[in-house]
Amino acid sequence: MFETDRNNMETHARSASKSIIWRILGVLILATITYAYTRQWIQTGLITFIHHGVFLFVFYFHERLWLKVKRIQNLTTRSILKMLTYETLCGNLILGTISYLVTGSWKQMTAITLTYIGIKHVCYIFNEFVWDKIKMGKRGIVALCFILCGCCGLSFADYWNTSAVRAGSFGADVEIRMKTDTYYKHIHFDWHHRLSRHLTLTLSERESYIKKGVWKVEHKPMLNLIYRDGILKNRTRVTLRIKEGTDVWRFRNKITVTPSFWFIAIEVFFDKGRWFRNRYYIGANVSKNLSAFLMRQHTRGEGIWVIGTKLIARF
Repeated sequence: MFETDRNNMETHARSASKSIIWRILGVLILATITYAYTRQWIQTGLITFIHHGVFLFVFYFHERLWLKVKRIQNLTTRSILKMLTYETLCGNLILGTISYLVTGSWKQMTAITLTYIGIKHVCYIFNEFVWDKIKMGKRGIVALCFILCGCCGLSFADYWNTSAVRAGSFGADVEIRMKTDTYYKHIHFDWHHRLSRHLTLTLSERESYIKKGVWKVEHKPMLNLIYRDGILKNRTRVTLRIKEGTDVWRFRNKITVTPSFWFIAIEVFFDKGRWFRNRYYIGANVSKNLSAFLMRQHTRGEGIWVIGTKLIARF
């Protein structure tokens, strides 16, 4: 029964996903260990990327081969044996060879290989237990794509995260925005009231902290009208930005289309009656409480990429 369930769950996409995530973890661990012993960035880069380039394929085929092993059903025994064949046998042989060819030193080869393999033995078993609890369908694959885009894109994209709480008609959230450092954060409170089948009124108060050399505060009372009909959602928001020196009215409108668990959206901004910003979104609702998106923002001719996540706790 155990093996049947495992075979049904272990699709090619799942095996590939495990391989890619395991490589990301491995790159970080091996690069740290190699640099600690060699103090050479070039040798660190060569050993790390050659090893993991090879093992990206080794891990995938190792996972597929173990699916053909029918007799070992106990998860702990299975994980230990997989660790021995993968990390002990393949890992020592391949990493040892690469390390020696790059460094030319038996001492450094031995230190790098034994330290890395020792740490990965522990990580491998933990990895197996975690993945045994994950059921990855289409939503999971899409979420993984956003995670990988985030890992690859953090060098050029900003990261925005929203953590929200919902209880009946009331809600609150905290959001942070960062590049190499946090440059924006806010705390937001709102109250929802359904006016009709398709129309909802929301009254909100937001306290925003914006870093422009020094942190500045803006108080933002808001009124939102949200229209929903099938896959279409339209949110119209009017905000009074109360800040130092002057108060500004802002109008924004966001149209979202959600054909399935994924969505696309466009949002336009107006200050003082003039258009000044557009946002274009593509994202996925991984679950009822978690969503992720990739967004392109244009403000007066200047553009940025944003990778975003939103987590909601409902009571």
